[in-house]
Amino acid sequence: MSSEASVKIKGEKHSAWYYRELYLDEDIIYDEFFCPYCDVRLIAKNIYRDRNEELIKQPYFASFPGKGHALGCEFEALEKVDQEETGGVLTGSRTNKPSADDPEIFAVRTESYWQNRAESDSRRKMQQAVSNEALRSVVHKGKSSDCYIDGARNSASRVYSMRSFAECYALFYKKAFKLRDENKWSKEQFNEYVKKELSAKNLVFSKDNATNYYYGFKSLYKEEFLDFKRERIYHGKGYIEKRGSLYQVNSNKRILLKNGSTVPFYVLIEIVNVEHMPRSHRDIVDFMESAAKDRKNYYDIKWFARGIPAVKGSSIVLYLKNLDFLFLKK
Repeated sequence: MSSEASVKIKGEKHSAWYYRELYLDEDIIYDEFFCPYCDVRLIAKNIYRDRNEELIKQPYFASFPGKGHALGCEFEALEKVDQEETGGVLTGSRTNKPSADDPEIFAVRTESYWQNRAESDSRRKMQQAVSNEALRSVVHKGKSSDCYIDGARNSASRVYSMRSFAECYALFYKKAFKLRDENKWSKEQFNEYVKKELSAKNLVFSKDNATNYYYGFKSLYKEEFLDFKRERIYHGKGYIEKRGSLYQVNSNKRILLKNGSTVPFYVLIEIVNVEHMPRSHRDIVDFMESAAKDRKNYYDIKWFARGIPAVKGSSIVLYLKNLDFLFLKK
Protein backbone atom coordinates (compact mmCIF):
# COMPACT_ATOMS: atom_id res chain seq x y z
CA MET A 1 0.00 0.00 0.00
CA SER A 2 1.28 3.44 -0.97
CA SER A 3 -0.17 6.67 0.36
CA GLU A 4 1.17 8.95 -2.39
CA ALA A 5 2.01 8.85 -6.08
CA SER A 6 2.99 10.88 -9.12
CA VAL A 7 1.20 10.93 -12.47
CA LYS A 8 4.49 10.73 -14.31
CA ILE A 9 7.94 9.39 -13.50
CA LYS A 10 9.88 11.86 -11.34
CA GLY A 11 6.77 14.05 -11.22
CA GLU A 12 5.35 15.93 -8.26
CA LYS A 13 3.96 13.60 -5.60
CA HIS A 14 0.52 13.91 -4.03
CA SER A 15 -1.58 11.88 -1.64
CA ALA A 16 -4.39 9.53 -2.61
CA TRP A 17 -6.81 11.86 -0.82
CA TYR A 18 -5.57 14.72 -3.00
CA TYR A 19 -6.25 12.83 -6.24
CA ARG A 20 -9.69 11.91 -4.93
CA GLU A 21 -10.40 15.62 -4.42
CA LEU A 22 -9.39 16.34 -8.02
CA TYR A 23 -11.90 13.70 -9.09
CA LEU A 24 -14.67 15.11 -6.90
CA ASP A 25 -13.89 18.70 -7.98
CA GLU A 26 -13.59 18.23 -11.72
CA ASP A 27 -14.16 14.55 -12.58
CA ILE A 28 -10.44 14.38 -13.39
CA ILE A 29 -9.20 10.80 -13.71
CA TYR A 30 -5.58 9.82 -14.28
CA ASP A 31 -4.87 6.58 -16.13
CA GLU A 32 -1.39 6.01 -14.71
CA PHE A 33 0.32 6.51 -11.37
CA PHE A 34 3.95 5.96 -10.36
CA CYS A 35 5.73 5.57 -7.06
CA PRO A 36 7.54 8.88 -6.44
CA TYR A 37 10.52 7.02 -4.94
CA CYS A 38 11.14 3.97 -7.17
CA ASP A 39 9.01 4.71 -10.28
CA VAL A 40 7.06 1.43 -10.18
CA ARG A 41 3.57 1.68 -11.73
CA LEU A 42 0.69 1.85 -9.24
CA ILE A 43 -3.06 1.22 -9.23
CA ALA A 44 -5.52 3.72 -7.78
CA LYS A 45 -7.68 2.16 -5.07
CA ASN A 46 -10.84 3.75 -3.65
CA ILE A 47 -9.93 7.06 -5.30
CA TYR A 48 -12.51 6.97 -8.09
CA ARG A 49 -15.44 5.67 -6.09
CA ASP A 50 -18.76 7.22 -7.05
CA ARG A 51 -19.23 10.58 -5.32
CA ASN A 52 -22.63 9.47 -3.99
CA GLU A 53 -21.32 6.26 -2.43
CA GLU A 54 -20.08 5.97 1.11
CA LEU A 55 -16.31 5.56 1.24
CA ILE A 56 -15.77 2.19 2.92
CA LYS A 57 -11.95 2.19 2.82
CA GLN A 58 -9.27 4.85 2.64
CA PRO A 59 -7.95 5.86 -0.79
CA TYR A 60 -4.47 4.47 -1.52
CA PHE A 61 -2.22 3.08 -4.26
CA ALA A 62 -1.32 -0.56 -4.83
CA SER A 63 1.49 -2.06 -6.86
CA PHE A 64 0.76 -4.59 -9.58
CA PRO A 65 1.08 -8.28 -8.57
CA GLY A 66 4.62 -9.48 -9.01
CA LYS A 67 5.87 -5.94 -9.60
CA GLY A 68 6.32 -4.55 -6.13
CA HIS A 69 8.30 -1.53 -5.01
CA ALA A 70 12.07 -1.61 -5.37
CA LEU A 71 14.11 -2.95 -2.47
CA GLY A 72 14.60 -0.16 0.04
CA CYS A 73 11.79 2.00 -1.34
CA GLU A 74 9.75 3.80 1.31
CA PHE A 75 6.67 1.94 0.07
CA GLU A 76 8.31 -1.46 -0.30
CA ALA A 77 5.24 -3.66 -0.23
CA LEU A 78 3.16 -5.84 -2.54
CA GLU A 79 -0.46 -5.07 -1.88
CA LYS A 80 -3.17 -7.52 -2.80
CA VAL A 81 -5.27 -6.26 -5.70
CA ASP A 82 -8.83 -7.23 -4.85
CA GLN A 83 -11.21 -8.56 -7.44
CA GLU A 84 -13.90 -6.01 -6.68
CA GLU A 85 -11.96 -3.12 -8.20
CA THR A 86 -10.21 -4.98 -11.03
CA GLY A 87 -12.93 -7.32 -12.24
CA GLY A 88 -10.85 -10.31 -11.23
CA VAL A 89 -8.20 -9.60 -13.86
CA LEU A 90 -5.36 -9.06 -11.42
CA THR A 91 -4.42 -11.15 -8.42
CA GLY A 92 -1.55 -11.00 -6.04
CA SER A 93 -0.40 -11.43 -2.46
CA ARG A 94 0.58 -9.04 0.26
CA THR A 95 3.87 -9.09 2.13
CA ASN A 96 3.42 -5.95 4.19
CA LYS A 97 0.74 -3.31 4.65
CA PRO A 98 1.77 0.06 6.08
CA SER A 99 -1.05 2.43 6.99
CA ALA A 100 -2.30 4.93 4.43
CA ASP A 101 -1.68 8.52 5.44
CA ASP A 102 -4.63 10.44 6.88
CA PRO A 103 -5.31 14.01 5.76
CA GLU A 104 -3.40 16.33 8.07
CA ILE A 105 -3.20 19.84 6.60
CA PHE A 106 -6.54 21.53 5.93
CA ALA A 107 -5.28 24.00 3.33
CA VAL A 108 -7.14 26.89 1.71
CA ARG A 109 -7.23 27.38 -2.04
CA THR A 110 -5.33 30.44 -3.20
CA GLU A 111 -6.57 33.23 -5.45
CA SER A 112 -4.59 31.73 -8.31
CA TYR A 113 -6.74 28.60 -8.07
CA TRP A 114 -9.87 30.63 -8.74
CA GLN A 115 -8.11 32.54 -11.53
CA ASN A 116 -7.14 29.23 -13.12
CA ARG A 117 -10.73 28.04 -12.83
CA ALA A 118 -11.98 31.20 -14.53
CA GLU A 119 -9.47 30.70 -17.35
CA SER A 120 -10.57 27.09 -17.71
CA ASP A 121 -14.25 28.07 -17.84
CA SER A 122 -13.57 30.79 -20.43
CA ARG A 123 -11.63 28.33 -22.57
CA ARG A 124 -14.50 25.88 -22.43
CA LYS A 125 -16.96 28.51 -23.56
CA MET A 126 -14.72 29.53 -26.47
CA GLN A 127 -13.97 26.00 -27.63
CA GLN A 128 -17.31 24.48 -26.57
CA ALA A 129 -15.22 21.66 -25.12
CA VAL A 130 -11.84 21.43 -23.48
CA SER A 131 -9.74 18.29 -23.45
CA ASN A 132 -9.47 16.39 -20.20
CA GLU A 133 -5.70 16.86 -20.32
CA ALA A 134 -6.02 20.64 -20.62
CA LEU A 135 -8.42 20.76 -17.69
CA ARG A 136 -6.06 18.63 -15.64
CA SER A 137 -3.23 21.05 -16.32
CA VAL A 138 -5.13 24.21 -15.43
CA VAL A 139 -6.81 22.98 -12.24
CA HIS A 140 -3.96 20.83 -10.96
CA LYS A 141 -1.55 23.76 -11.25
CA GLY A 142 -3.85 26.02 -9.30
CA LYS A 143 -4.21 23.54 -6.45
CA SER A 144 -0.73 22.13 -6.14
CA SER A 145 2.04 24.61 -6.86
CA ASP A 146 0.65 27.69 -5.14
CA CYS A 147 -0.37 26.40 -1.70
CA TYR A 148 2.09 26.56 1.17
CA ILE A 149 1.97 25.85 4.87
CA ASP A 150 4.57 27.51 7.10
CA GLY A 151 6.75 28.43 4.16
CA ALA A 152 7.20 24.91 2.82
CA ARG A 153 5.07 22.98 0.38
CA ASN A 154 3.45 19.92 1.97
CA SER A 155 1.77 17.65 -0.54
CA ALA A 156 1.55 14.22 1.03
CA SER A 157 -1.06 15.04 3.64
CA ARG A 158 -2.55 18.32 2.39
CA VAL A 159 -6.17 18.47 1.25
CA TYR A 160 -8.68 21.26 0.67
CA SER A 161 -12.14 19.94 1.44
CA MET A 162 -14.05 19.04 4.56
CA ARG A 163 -15.24 15.87 2.86
CA SER A 164 -11.77 14.30 3.06
CA PHE A 165 -11.49 14.90 6.81
CA ALA A 166 -15.09 13.86 7.47
CA GLU A 167 -14.70 10.61 5.55
CA CYS A 168 -11.41 9.83 7.29
CA TYR A 169 -13.04 10.54 10.67
CA ALA A 170 -15.99 8.29 9.84
CA LEU A 171 -13.69 5.48 8.69
CA PHE A 172 -11.82 5.65 11.98
CA TYR A 173 -15.01 5.28 14.01
CA LYS A 174 -16.18 2.43 11.80
CA LYS A 175 -12.96 0.60 12.68
CA ALA A 176 -13.20 1.59 16.36
CA PHE A 177 -16.75 0.28 16.73
CA LYS A 178 -15.74 -3.00 15.09
CA LEU A 179 -12.83 -3.43 17.51
CA ARG A 180 -15.10 -2.54 20.44
CA ASP A 181 -17.59 -5.24 19.51
CA GLU A 182 -14.92 -7.86 18.76
CA ASN A 183 -13.06 -7.25 22.01
CA LYS A 184 -16.14 -6.52 24.13
CA TRP A 185 -14.61 -3.28 25.41
CA SER A 186 -16.22 -1.32 28.21
CA LYS A 187 -17.18 2.29 27.59
CA GLU A 188 -14.00 3.39 29.38
CA GLN A 189 -11.80 1.10 27.27
CA PHE A 190 -13.44 2.34 24.07
CA ASN A 191 -13.01 6.00 25.05
CA GLU A 192 -9.38 5.38 25.96
CA TYR A 193 -8.72 3.79 22.56
CA VAL A 194 -10.44 6.66 20.72
CA LYS A 195 -8.50 9.33 22.58
CA LYS A 196 -5.16 7.58 22.05
CA GLU A 197 -5.66 6.96 18.34
CA LEU A 198 -7.22 10.29 17.40
CA SER A 199 -4.60 12.20 19.41
CA ALA A 200 -1.94 10.60 17.18
CA LYS A 201 -3.53 12.01 14.00
CA ASN A 202 -2.30 15.53 13.21
CA LEU A 203 -4.75 18.21 12.13
CA VAL A 204 -3.31 21.52 10.93
CA PHE A 205 -5.50 24.51 10.06
CA SER A 206 -2.61 26.97 9.71
CA LYS A 207 0.96 27.43 10.91
CA ASP A 208 -0.42 29.01 14.09
CA ASN A 209 -3.24 26.54 14.62
CA ALA A 210 -2.07 22.92 14.79
CA THR A 211 -3.83 20.27 16.84
CA ASN A 212 -4.99 16.66 16.35
CA TYR A 213 -8.17 14.84 15.40
CA TYR A 214 -9.21 14.29 19.02
CA TYR A 215 -9.23 17.99 19.92
CA GLY A 216 -9.83 19.30 16.40
CA PHE A 217 -13.23 17.64 15.91
CA LYS A 218 -16.00 18.96 18.15
CA SER A 219 -19.38 17.34 18.68
CA LEU A 220 -22.12 19.58 20.04
CA TYR A 221 -23.01 19.21 23.70
CA LYS A 222 -21.76 21.74 26.23
CA GLU A 223 -20.67 25.37 25.90
CA GLU A 224 -17.22 24.56 27.30
CA PHE A 225 -16.62 22.11 24.44
CA LEU A 226 -16.73 24.96 21.92
CA ASP A 227 -13.68 26.99 20.93
CA PHE A 228 -14.51 30.66 20.35
CA LYS A 229 -10.94 31.65 19.43
CA ARG A 230 -9.57 28.98 17.07
CA GLU A 231 -10.89 27.15 14.04
CA ARG A 232 -12.19 23.68 14.74
CA ILE A 233 -14.36 21.13 12.93
CA TYR A 234 -17.88 20.93 14.36
CA HIS A 235 -20.23 18.13 13.44
CA GLY A 236 -23.67 16.78 14.19
CA LYS A 237 -27.06 16.10 12.62
CA GLY A 238 -29.71 18.55 11.55
CA TYR A 239 -31.84 20.09 8.80
CA ILE A 240 -31.47 22.95 6.31
CA GLU A 241 -33.42 26.15 5.72
CA LYS A 242 -32.94 28.69 2.95
CA ARG A 243 -33.12 32.39 3.76
CA GLY A 244 -32.71 34.41 0.57
CA SER A 245 -29.15 33.77 -0.63
CA LEU A 246 -28.23 32.18 2.70
CA TYR A 247 -28.50 28.55 3.72
CA GLN A 248 -28.83 27.63 7.37
CA VAL A 249 -27.86 24.21 8.71
CA ASN A 250 -29.69 23.81 12.02
CA SER A 251 -28.31 21.39 14.57
CA ASN A 252 -30.84 18.98 16.04
CA LYS A 253 -28.89 19.19 19.30
CA ARG A 254 -28.89 22.36 21.40
CA ILE A 255 -25.89 23.65 23.35
CA LEU A 256 -25.99 23.33 27.13
CA LEU A 257 -24.77 26.58 28.68
CA LYS A 258 -22.96 26.91 31.99
CA ASN A 259 -26.07 28.43 33.57
CA GLY A 260 -28.07 25.31 32.75
CA SER A 261 -30.12 26.72 29.86
CA THR A 262 -29.81 25.59 26.24
CA VAL A 263 -29.46 27.53 23.00
CA PRO A 264 -29.66 26.52 19.32
CA PHE A 265 -26.55 26.07 17.16
CA TYR A 266 -26.58 26.57 13.42
CA VAL A 267 -24.20 26.95 10.48
CA LEU A 268 -24.88 29.88 8.15
CA ILE A 269 -23.54 29.61 4.60
CA GLU A 270 -23.23 32.47 2.19
CA ILE A 271 -22.84 31.36 -1.42
CA VAL A 272 -20.14 33.32 -3.26
CA ASN A 273 -18.23 32.87 -6.51
CA VAL A 274 -21.04 30.83 -8.04
CA GLU A 275 -19.83 31.31 -11.60
CA HIS A 276 -16.63 29.32 -11.27
CA MET A 277 -17.56 26.71 -8.68
CA PRO A 278 -15.87 23.31 -8.88
CA ARG A 279 -18.28 20.40 -9.12
CA SER A 280 -17.80 19.52 -5.46
CA HIS A 281 -19.19 22.95 -4.52
CA ARG A 282 -22.10 22.66 -6.93
CA ASP A 283 -22.93 19.29 -5.38
CA ILE A 284 -23.14 20.94 -1.94
CA VAL A 285 -25.38 23.74 -3.23
CA ASP A 286 -27.65 21.22 -4.98
CA PHE A 287 -27.83 19.17 -1.78
CA MET A 288 -28.77 22.22 0.30
CA GLU A 289 -31.38 23.28 -2.22
CA SER A 290 -33.00 19.83 -2.16
CA ALA A 291 -32.81 19.63 1.63
CA ALA A 292 -34.38 23.07 2.08
CA LYS A 293 -37.31 22.12 -0.15
CA ASP A 294 -37.82 18.66 1.38
CA ARG A 295 -37.16 18.92 5.10
CA LYS A 296 -39.17 15.77 5.83
CA ASN A 297 -36.71 13.54 3.96
CA TYR A 298 -33.64 15.59 4.89
CA TYR A 299 -34.34 16.16 8.57
CA ASP A 300 -31.51 14.13 10.05
CA ILE A 301 -28.61 14.89 7.71
CA LYS A 302 -25.01 14.61 8.88
CA TRP A 303 -22.98 17.80 8.68
CA PHE A 304 -19.35 18.83 9.26
CA ALA A 305 -18.23 22.47 9.24
CA ARG A 306 -14.93 24.26 9.86
CA GLY A 307 -14.82 27.61 11.60
CA ILE A 308 -15.04 29.67 14.78
CA PRO A 309 -18.50 29.90 16.40
CA ALA A 310 -19.91 33.20 17.61
CA VAL A 311 -22.77 34.21 19.88
CA LYS A 312 -25.63 35.92 18.04
CA GLY A 313 -28.49 36.91 20.28
CA SER A 314 -29.78 33.73 21.90
CA SER A 315 -28.03 31.42 19.40
CA ILE A 316 -24.52 30.20 18.60
CA VAL A 317 -23.65 30.57 14.93
CA LEU A 318 -20.87 29.27 12.71
CA TYR A 319 -20.50 31.54 9.65
CA LEU A 320 -19.10 30.07 6.43
CA LYS A 321 -18.21 31.61 3.09
CA ASN A 322 -16.01 28.82 1.80
CA LEU A 323 -17.85 25.67 0.70
CA ASP A 324 -14.62 23.70 1.10
CA PHE A 325 -15.33 24.06 4.84
CA LEU A 326 -18.64 22.17 4.67
CA PHE A 327 -19.64 18.54 4.13
CA LEU A 328 -23.22 17.27 4.13
CA LYS A 329 -24.51 13.74 3.91
CA LYS A 330 -28.01 12.35 3.99
